[in-house]
Amino acid sequence: MEEKTKRRIVIGTLVSILITISFIFFKSLSISTKSVISFPVTFFSDFVSISSSSGPAEAILSSIINPLNFIIPFIPITIALSVLVFYAVNFGEDRKLGLVSCLIPSIIGIAIVGPSVTSLFFSIGLVACGMLSTPLTVMYLEELKKWKKYRIGSRTVSKCFLLINLILFVALLINVFYEIDYYNGIYKEETKEFVWDMLSDVSLDNMPGELEILPPEGQEMVKEQYVNTTETQKEMINTGIGGLLESDTVSVAINFSIFTMPFMIFGILELLRTVVLSPLAGLITKISLSEIRT
Repeated sequence: MEEKTKRRIVIGTLVSILITISFIFFKSLSISTKSVISFPVTFFSDFVSISSSSGPAEAILSSIINPLNFIIPFIPITIALSVLVFYAVNFGEDRKLGLVSCLIPSIIGIAIVGPSVTSLFFSIGLVACGMLSTPLTVMYLEELKKWKKYRIGSRTVSKCFLLINLILFVALLINVFYEIDYYNGIYKEETKEFVWDMLSDVSLDNMPGELEILPPEGQEMVKEQYVNTTETQKEMINTGIGGLLESDTVSVAINFSIFTMPFMIFGILELLRTVVLSPLAGLITKISLSEIRT
C-alpha cells in the first residue's frame, strides 16, 4: 500500500472517530432541538426543583454546569477539523479526504441521535466543512505572514463553524415554524410546574404553634381543615395560571419567545465559536505543526 494511501486512511479514520464521538456526546448529554429551544423555561423549573430538594448552593452549581454541557460535543469536531488542517498544511489540499471522513460519521451520527431536520442540516454542514477545510487551509497558508501555525487553524476552523452555525440557524427556524404549537405546549406546561413547585408544601412545620394546646381530637380536625384549605388554594392558583396561559395575549408572547430562540442560539454559537472553538483550533495547530510549507 502506498504511503499516501496509508496516510489518508489514518487521517480519515481519526477524523471519522472524532465526529462520531461528537454525535455520541449529543445523544448521551440529551442535547436536541427540543432541549435547546425549551432550555430557558426548563432552566428555571430545574433551578427551583434542585433548590427545594438540595439547597440553593447546589442549584447555583447545577445552573452553571448544565449550560457547559452544550459545549462538549463541539470539542471533538474542533479537533477533527484541526486534524484536516494539519494534513493540508503538510500534504496539500484533499477535498475527497475531507468529504469521506466527514460523510461516513455524519450518516452514523444521524442514526445515533435520530433523524430530524436539525440533525440532517447539521450533518450537511459537517460534510461541507470537511470538503472546505483543506482548501481554506491552503489559502490561508499562502496568505498569512505572521503567527501562521496558530492563525491557519484558528481561521479555517472559525470559517467552518460559521457555516455550521448558519446552517443550524436555518434548521432551527424551520423546526420552530412547523412545531410552534408543540413548543408552546412545552412552555405552558413547564411554567405551570414551575409555579406549582414554588407553592409551599403542606407540613406540620407550617401549622401554628398554638395547635399543641388543643386536645388530640381538635388537633386532627384543625390539621384536616388546614390541609383541605391549602389544597383548595393550590387548585385555585393552578386553575388561574392555566387560564392565564391559555389567553391569546400570553400565547402570542410565548410564541414570540420561541421564535426568538433560533436567533439567541445562533448568537450563543457565534460567541462559542469566537471565544472557545477558534482559539482551541489555533492552539492545536500551533502545537501540532512543526514545520510550515511555504
